[in-house]
Amino acid sequence: MIFKRLLSGSLFRACFLFSFAVLMLLVRFGFSQSIVEPNKLSTDPARWCWKTGGINWRFPERNIERYVEVRDYLTSYKSTFHISPPKYRIGGVWGVAPGIYCVTISSPLTEEVYKKAVKVYPYEFNDALPGLEINEVLGGCNGNNDENGQDENFIEFSVDFSDYPIGQIFRVHLFNDYGELVFEESMVSDGGTKKFQSPNLSLGDYHVSVEHNVCNIPIDTIFKIIEGGDSGFEINEKYLIRCSQSALVKPEEKEDILYTLYDVNDVLLATGNEFEITSPGVYSITSQSEIYCPSTKTFEVVSEAWEVPLVEVLGDPCERRLILKSDYSIPDGVNGKIQWYSVLDEDQPIGEGEKVIVTKNGSYFAKIHFTNNPGCDVVSDKIEIALFPPIIDPDFVTSSAGLCNGINSLLLISEEENLPDEAIIRWYKDTYSDNNLLQQGGVQLEVSQPGLYFAEIQINGCHLTMDSIYVRELDEKEILVEEVYDLCDYEGTDLVIDPGSFKEYEWYLDKQLVGTSNAFIPDLPGNYSIWAKDENGCISTRDFLVTEDCEPLISFSTGIKPKDPKFPLVVYYNGFVQEVELYIYDKWGKVVFQSDSSKDGWNDDEGIWDGTTNGIAMPNGNYNLLIKYIGGDGNSGVLRGVVTVID
Repeated sequence: MIFKRLLSGSLFRACFLFSFAVLMLLVRFGFSQSIVEPNKLSTDPARWCWKTGGINWRFPERNIERYVEVRDYLTSYKSTFHISPPKYRIGGVWGVAPGIYCVTISSPLTEEVYKKAVKVYPYEFNDALPGLEINEVLGGCNGNNDENGQDENFIEFSVDFSDYPIGQIFRVHLFNDYGELVFEESMVSDGGTKKFQSPNLSLGDYHVSVEHNVCNIPIDTIFKIIEGGDSGFEINEKYLIRCSQSALVKPEEKEDILYTLYDVNDVLLATGNEFEITSPGVYSITSQSEIYCPSTKTFEVVSEAWEVPLVEVLGDPCERRLILKSDYSIPDGVNGKIQWYSVLDEDQPIGEGEKVIVTKNGSYFAKIHFTNNPGCDVVSDKIEIALFPPIIDPDFVTSSAGLCNGINSLLLISEEENLPDEAIIRWYKDTYSDNNLLQQGGVQLEVSQPGLYFAEIQINGCHLTMDSIYVRELDEKEILVEEVYDLCDYEGTDLVIDPGSFKEYEWYLDKQLVGTSNAFIPDLPGNYSIWAKDENGCISTRDFLVTEDCEPLISFSTGIKPKDPKFPLVVYYNGFVQEVELYIYDKWGKVVFQSDSSKDGWNDDEGIWDGTTNGIAMPNGNYNLLIKYIGGDGNSGVLRGVVTVID
């Protein structure tokens, strides 16, 4: 009865249900399955906008009571979550800063505790909004002004939102240099690129602010509306169509510029960098560029007939130069030039412009060259130019720069071979005038009077050049030679005759030329003469005699002073004496001194006797002297004399 009541009671039913539930858990998960370990534990990195992330978990069964604790031990952050049936088995915590967290999971149904460290990664956030692209625009290009006198320019910029969530709201503001708001627009990002444009702005610096409505993070960028540069291309005001061809209109080539051609009615004709126009009329060209303002230039194309230029010769042929002048003038606005050529080289111009100077004989012509009409040049008739050839300046070559002792001076013109056949030399004296003309023709002039002389060269009456020289009276320069030279006086040495300084020398023996050197050595006796010319061209002559009379010659001093080295007995002899003996006697005939030429003192100023005998000075008086010698021919001879001793 009691058991029956128990089975029918609420306590029994409760115990049964609990036991059944535990049995079901054991059957489903097995006895080794943990009820606190999540199926998944993950983290979300910090978002770009909020700068925080999250921690997520998932459990296999939602009807089990659990506690989840998230703690950052570095910052003392702690958050605990109670999960009780029938709470969802999926959950998490949001708004956690980047860092490492310890996640602890427990349950009252078990003593087991689950712990695991997880990391919330930071988001790399920049101060500038990625994807913002500012396009620098060209200002000052349209030429239209608003009521304040400012150019009606615009700016354009874009923002790329492909890296950001769709549906985010952004506000775009544009401020000028003074902080004034000049543009504002809000938009919802659609994952693409959004363009913004603000018209009616002046040149200058601008400030763009992009603000996110949730993050409230202003993103600023400063940029300029730059003034569009002038394309600066140049064209002529007028182009010519000649010789049934087209006019080539070619603006200056510049990088990033394309040109469009329009007719007078603004009808687009062509696009490119050069245009060939075959019909006369008014046209315009407009430049197109991303970095230059559009620019339009108007020009005219006309058709004209050729005009052959005439060439006029100016100048005096006597000046050895002529001027060629063309009567053709390049029309205003036409790009052309006048060039001059010689038939010797028709590819290389010798000059450019209305006039050209020519200094050589030959054939010349003018060519009108139009830059935009290639192949349509017009050429003048050829004109022959005959100029007198320039010659070198003449120099005088004279036989004498002066008149020497009345001898005529000869004036010559050098470089005779360079004078043309038609050249005439005119000679003048003192002044260059017809009244003082001495001679016409000839390359030399003989003069006999001192003075200033001129030589002029003319061709067909044209004065080409002139030179002058002064002829003066000169004295004859003395030749330094003696009248007689004796070869015997120079026995053993050469007789050298030096006449002095001259420019040219000629030596003659019996009227036969024997030398031309500045010094002469005669080796034969005879009648000689010398001819010499000085620097001025003056000539001098002298005659002289060379003899050869060779006899033995002996000389001696006639007075001596005993023991006085200034007054010894000195004996000299020439080269025609071979041997000499000397004897000195006193008044009683006794020999007081004897010597011969083999001993010292002969032919010497120191002498051979000092007036002593055995060191004792001889008394004053006259002493007889006897000299015996053998001559060069082997014959002997004797020379006697007296020497006086004076104390």
